[in-house]
Amino acid sequence: WSAAGRDLQRAIELNPNYPEVHVWYSEFLIYLAGRWEEGMAEMERALELDPHNSFFQSLFGARFRDRRRYDDAIAQYQKVLRTDPNFPFAHRGLWRAFELKRMYEEALAEARRFFALRGDSEVAEALERGYAQGGYAGAMRLAAETLAARSKRTYVQPTRIARLYVSAGEKDRALDWLEKAYQERDPLMVYLNVEPTWDSLRSDPRFQSLLRRMNFPE
Repeated sequence: WSAAGRDLQRAIELNPNYPEVHVWYSEFLIYLAGRWEEGMAEMERALELDPHNSFFQSLFGARFRDRRRYDDAIAQYQKVLRTDPNFPFAHRGLWRAFELKRMYEEALAEARRFFALRGDSEVAEALERGYAQGGYAGAMRLAAETLAARSKRTYVQPTRIARLYVSAGEKDRALDWLEKAYQERDPLMVYLNVEPTWDSLRSDPRFQSLLRRMNFPE
């Protein structure tokens, strides 16, 4: 992790006006070093350099979400969608923010929109069937099972399946997939220590073991 931080700082020294490196240094500062104010400043610098980048604007929303500022996150994602209404990443972020606020109907609508925009009709249909059978948790469970079955045929990031199982309240299955994510070096594991998606798992010894093995900076 320290080597990553040094390389990002060196990249900024080489080209301080390259917006993408400010984005990823923001990620490093927030998710690995816990330095929120500095991380947000780097994110804001990236947006100054590239203000119309929908991906960067959506990542700004993710910063609010992961700081547990859900209303700010929702407002930021909605800002993105006013100018880029079919940007999947913003719909996914809005889905997660609504879910964290327990606004499940709104969350489900955004989940449907996200998978539809990704051209993933199989999961979109699973959400519909699951919701009819068991409400929001049922929708998330069947979506997770659909992606788990797909992972036997092609690669699916394990953290994405784990997130769906958490949303379904299936903690043991979520932890199984997080363990798989650790073994496969899923890059989304870098968010494990901060992302509120995992809050319901934090007291579990298996989750605590994962955090230790990730060797996050103290």
